[in-house]
Amino acid sequence: MPVYMGTSQTALDNGIGVLENTSLPTGGKGKHSVLTGHSGLSINRLFTDLPKLKKGDKFYIKVNKEIHAYQVDQIKKVLPNNLKYFKADPNQDYVTLVTCTPLFQNTHRLLVRGHRVPYHAENINADGGLTSLGKAAIVAVVVISAMTLFYWFTHRKIERRKSKEGIST
Repeated sequence: MPVYMGTSQTALDNGIGVLENTSLPTGGKGKHSVLTGHSGLSINRLFTDLPKLKKGDKFYIKVNKEIHAYQVDQIKKVLPNNLKYFKADPNQDYVTLVTCTPLFQNTHRLLVRGHRVPYHAENINADGGLTSLGKAAIVAVVVISAMTLFYWFTHRKIERRKSKEGIST
């Protein structure tokens, strides 16, 4: 699933957005990344299953070749303009997943925050198949990989433009 910098309507109609003025989900103390996505779309599930998460559940994000595990520690329903839950804590590594709620009314936002915990391969069943959390981890891997590539290509393009402008003047 594609990941976009920002939360424009175009970005959210096509994938997941990283909320402006929050950290990229690269992990580390003092980081708080906020990932936003639609729910209830007929063509793409995106964050449709987000309301099923409970405190204590885990979600996973792959950053480069490392998997980061986050344990849900806070679930809130807030008005769309309430940003107070997105502040970074210098001693924590947070990721908050955000979607509109209730479905098809979208008057509020569901915030599911997780704090970083050690990663263990507990997302594999005894029979070798992936659990639902394992499947969620794969989705997170795709999201973060796409976001990393998007950022790299965008940064590279900007640097090339700057370089060309410097040569022509």
